[in-house]
Amino acid sequence: MQHNISPPSRVKRIKEKDRKEHRFPDFQYPDLPGQKQPHPVEMVEDVEKHPPAKQPKKLSFTNKFKVWAKMSKQDKKKVQALQKNGGDELLVWKGDSKATHVYFDDIVNLIKEESIHSNLIDVYAELLHEQQEVVNPTSDEASLIFTSMCLKVIREYHPRKRSKHIDAHVKNYQGERYLLFPLHHEYHWTIVVYDAKDNLWKHYNSLRPRTSIHDPYIDQAQEIRKYIEHVVSVIGESSPLYTKLVGQNPAQPTKSVDVCPQQGDDS
Repeated sequence: MQHNISPPSRVKRIKEKDRKEHRFPDFQYPDLPGQKQPHPVEMVEDVEKHPPAKQPKKLSFTNKFKVWAKMSKQDKKKVQALQKNGGDELLVWKGDSKATHVYFDDIVNLIKEESIHSNLIDVYAELLHEQQEVVNPTSDEASLIFTSMCLKVIREYHPRKRSKHIDAHVKNYQGERYLLFPLHHEYHWTIVVYDAKDNLWKHYNSLRPRTSIHDPYIDQAQEIRKYIEHVVSVIGESSPLYTKLVGQNPAQPTKSVDVCPQQGDDS
């Protein structure tokens, strides 16, 4: 009987073949004696949960900014010191109310003549009021400045808040000549002024009204005037403003005054 013996399988031949280890020099082979370690292992340190805050971008103030060019050397040094010791969110000045505060980025916006926030308007009003008491203690030529949010308060706030922020100031009117109402609409500021001495309403706007185009800013001025006259009528004859605003004198139209000959945005 003859037996046919099949040749060994390919797998078996591979297993029986002498093999040599092939090692890549850029890799590590631990637990192998004599292995050269060209790149030692370095332990990676744990990353902080909160990465360090980014340093504020340094601003370069040059005379290309008109405001900066007109500032005194002393004021420039103050701004540079604030920039060095703080950042955009650095609180620079705080007034008597919550709305009156100045941050460093507010100063930057003023220097660069960019859009400003309502808090700067209220800050300026508070500073003017303090200087007014020193320069002109009497009320003959004094001004009563309302909050920059006056129109928003009238339109949207609860009557109790309207009474606190608007009505109460009208009730406490002490004979100031000028009542000032800063207004804001679409990144543009205007101001309504009532001259109690001349019994005249004026609206100051650096944007010259265009012919045959509706002017939303004069609408705001009329809205402020209407509300103040309403408050005075509710107070009655006990208000020094009653005779002029609600009494026998016929109502005068609000006069729009151009404060800048060129049309542009003075946000």
